[in-house]
Amino acid sequence: MSKQIIELSLIEERNCELIIKTFLDLTDSKKVESIKVNDVIQEIKISKGTFYKYFSGKTDLINKSVDWPMSLT
Repeated sequence: MSKQIIELSLIEERNCELIIKTFLDLTDSKKVESIKVNDVIQEIKISKGTFYKYFSGKTDLINKSVDWPMSLT
């Protein structure tokens, strides 16, 4: 595996982790039902495209958050 591919996968893993952590942080102050994808996007200042690169939507984010950090291995 080339160094560039390894670096890219590390960046992708960090991005995914950041999105999950941000979502979980938001659950401290809001009910899961009231958190929108846009709330997560705005909190960490990423594009919708970046979010949807890792998650198909809010339900997918919730499911991966439940399994996290196991889902990142």
